[in-house]
Amino acid sequence: MKMRKLILLPALALLLTGCNNGPKTPSKYDPSNPKERDFKINCYLDYNHYDPDNPYYVAWWDFDVPFSKDDIQLKDPDTVPDPFYPVFKGWSRHALVDEDQYLFDFNTPISEEEAVGGYIELFGIFVGE
Repeated sequence: MKMRKLILLPALALLLTGCNNGPKTPSKYDPSNPKERDFKINCYLDYNHYDPDNPYYVAWWDFDVPFSKDDIQLKDPDTVPDPFYPVFKGWSRHALVDEDQYLFDFNTPISEEEAVGGYIELFGIFVGE
């Protein structure tokens, strides 16, 4: 009887630790360890500066975990790429945007299905005054 208890206790402990599938919690972003994250975030100054080999900013994050600009250490651009559109409006997953509803809502989790190829792209949106 004692032998059965010794076998069942470790098995029960393994079973319980494997069942903890609760929501992921964000951890501090560490740009020196990008491979510990699930997907890549490529940010471009704007559509006219789209160069996958040379993005404005690159960060990595985890699926299904909300993130903010502070979490990924993204700073809004302080340079204006076109003098006719001098006001930075925000970031968008759409290259060209004319409505606020298309601006990227930070603190929204990205699913594995949304990060096709293991990445998402964000474009800086600039508007006239």
